[in-house]
Amino acid sequence: MTSDYTRVVNLLGQTDGRDKIYKFTGGLCKVLAELSEGPSKANYKKLGSSITSARSLMRMAKFVGDGPKLLKIVDLVKKDGICNVPLAKIIEFFRTIGNSLYILGDNLAFIAKHKLIAADAKQITKYAKTAQFWGFFLAAVLDLIAINAALQKRAADAAASKKEVKKSAISLTKNTADVLVTMATVGYLKEVWHPTTLVSGALTCVSGGVATYLNWEKTKK
Repeated sequence: MTSDYTRVVNLLGQTDGRDKIYKFTGGLCKVLAELSEGPSKANYKKLGSSITSARSLMRMAKFVGDGPKLLKIVDLVKKDGICNVPLAKIIEFFRTIGNSLYILGDNLAFIAKHKLIAADAKQITKYAKTAQFWGFFLAAVLDLIAINAALQKRAADAAASKKEVKKSAISLTKNTADVLVTMATVGYLKEVWHPTTLVSGALTCVSGGVATYLNWEKTKK
């Protein structure tokens, strides 16, 4: 059995493991900044900004890793025909594209922000966040599909069904939090959804915390 120390090492050894811990910490800084006054408020904001920059650096060229995933689905379509490919695979394809476009946009915005290229960092960030929203939205849809598929197995294997539903429900919680945060960022349904910085920070904590839990569970293997 893997020791807790080894699991911590494995968690911190993963780029995504560190990224999600930073995400939680960044959300916590937003919450603390809103609840603080004076110098502490400014300090939490500066720390949050530094964490955002650190995450952007960690994501540099990470979109390259999505290439094999997309090619695998493309090969499946070529082999079986698009009509015979499961809907979840098609959604996964576009979800992955959304993720890749976000990372690429975030990389370019970071470079533009530091004046290394002549481009509007804010405009690039806007497009990147739009891609991110749709990536999160489709990820949530995939969670719902997974939950439905797991529920269909209840009669055959109740224990396995319950385990899969729990796993997908936890993932859905994370992705729903991300959808709500990015929805506000890009301005979708702003007439009815316009969360305060405190709420957005809390939702980011939920997403980062749940993602860290899921990454922690993977270290058991």
